[in-house]
Amino acid sequence: MDYLFFDIECSDGIHMCEFGYVIANENFEVLKKEYFLINPEEKFFLGGKKGGLELNFTEREYRRSPSFPTFYETIKSIVENKEYKIIGFSMSNDVKFLETACKKYDKELFKFVYYDSQIIYAALFGNGLNRSLEYATESLQVYRGDIKMHRSDEDSLLTLRLVEAMCLQKNIGIEELLHAVPLARSNAQQRMEDNIAMLDTYPELLSYNKKKKILEAYSFSMTPDEELTDLKLKGKKICFSTFYEAEQTRNCLVLMRHIVNNGGAVTFTVPETDIYIRHEKDEEIKDDPKRRYYNILHAGGHKINILSYNDLLKTLSLDAREIEKEPLPVYKRQKQKKEKYRTKAAPIKNTLGDYFKQQKIHLSSLYEGDGENGLPEGKNKAN
Repeated sequence: MDYLFFDIECSDGIHMCEFGYVIANENFEVLKKEYFLINPEEKFFLGGKKGGLELNFTEREYRRSPSFPTFYETIKSIVENKEYKIIGFSMSNDVKFLETACKKYDKELFKFVYYDSQIIYAALFGNGLNRSLEYATESLQVYRGDIKMHRSDEDSLLTLRLVEAMCLQKNIGIEELLHAVPLARSNAQQRMEDNIAMLDTYPELLSYNKKKKILEAYSFSMTPDEELTDLKLKGKKICFSTFYEAEQTRNCLVLMRHIVNNGGAVTFTVPETDIYIRHEKDEEIKDDPKRRYYNILHAGGHKINILSYNDLLKTLSLDAREIEKEPLPVYKRQKQKKEKYRTKAAPIKNTLGDYFKQQKIHLSSLYEGDGENGLPEGKNKAN
């Protein structure tokens, strides 16, 4: 059994412009190393931290390369090869990039199982899941030599070195390492289910963004368990403080089921909010316009009732200890609508008539009043 390490670079954080990989044996000997430059047919945001991404090739080099469909079958033969076990770093991102490319060009999604070394590193070495590949390798004193960061094949090689370092630190082989953290194993088409499982076992390894995506996915898919009889929150939309979403995500999901069963729903936008569940830490950020609580306090147009967490429990006739013991609601995956991409720019409308339409000017208004020689303005004198 050989091991495939792959990495993807993007032109804008969404659309892939580079695919690189390394194949190695169980002794971490590199058998093959390769990369493909891909024209993303999208905008580039390059130039370092302030100006965007910093890649190893110029935009011109990417633009002169073939687009994704040219590489589709090659990439498919690599990632779906049953002779390889796939290992990456922060693989949920790479899988998302592949999905985006496939949907853009109307290609079948790739199907493969992978192991995420970022999750293994976070679980075994006590660091958060948001640590970068550069941070992880530095913390384990991995020798980088002349490896070029943010080049897909080189980052793949660095991921290999990280996995090798973790094996050495724990004095175990690669197979034992891959199975040391069961949640590190995932399927390219069930990332949400894997994140939910992680929330129930290793919640500290999930970033706030991933926790919020779980909450949003549940809110879109959750339906009442049975016919509604007690409608304590009929028609009301509840919004939790971001502190509750981040620190008590599991409890929010359990409460979401009770909210839905009582005729309510959970929202994440201020304009839709009827009831806001305030956290004690909200007071510290009440003057920050970027924070949700500030916008709740300054919402115009409708009244928002602000309740405490305990107030919500009383409304639902629940006990805090009961919430802790309840199992997570069952996640019901919704069918995703096929995303449509526009491959050609829409024609630019820049005629005088188009301008009048954009400005909501009616041509009839131009003929009101007298013009030169007593003629209505806009009339042709020859008439």
